Amino acid sequence: MKTLIYALLVLQIFNLNSCVQNENNLEGEEGFNKQQIFYSSNLLILKDNKLVKTSKSDWSNSSKLISIVDGVCMKCVVNDLNFMDSVFIALTRNSDVDVIHVLNVLSKDSLNFRTQFEPHLDVKGKVFWDSSYNFESQNNILVADKNRRVFLVDSNDYVKIIGNPVFDQDINIAYQKLLNELN
Repeated sequence: MKTLIYALLVLQIFNLNSCVQNENNLEGEEGFNKQQIFYSSNLLILKDNKLVKTSKSDWSNSSKLISIVDGVCMKCVVNDLNFMDSVFIALTRNSDVDVIHVLNVLSKDSLNFRTQFEPHLDVKGKVFWDSSYNFESQNNILVADKNRRVFLVDSNDYVKIIGNPVFDQDINIAYQKLLNELN
């Protein structure tokens, strides 16, 4: 019984930590910056409140501002995702950059997400559904650091900058500069 309580406590601490913002500036970090990003055919896209298989056109040949969000806590989904989306849309409004959110929702949590969280989504960017961390695993970017889960890729899908422009003004300015260069 003590082992079960301990395991549940550790799991809860991990879940709480996944919602804590790490504000390290990762612009130019070696190993991930300039990496090419690949898109799994296992991802689904949320269109008109339905999950449908992705097609090549869903991953257009334009530059993309990508965020990865865990769909396990209401704060991460409703507060972070909705707010980030509004900032990203404003950042990219004068460009051809697509705003994309990869939402990690395990299959076992899908029903809970669809009934409890999805009705609160208010995003204009594309929402891709990843039920087994395919996107992060395939691109070797499986990390808990939220700052490392937001990045801009060019039209050839190479990472140009890493970091969350919502939480760091310097990163925000760097994104604006790069977005101007990409146009």
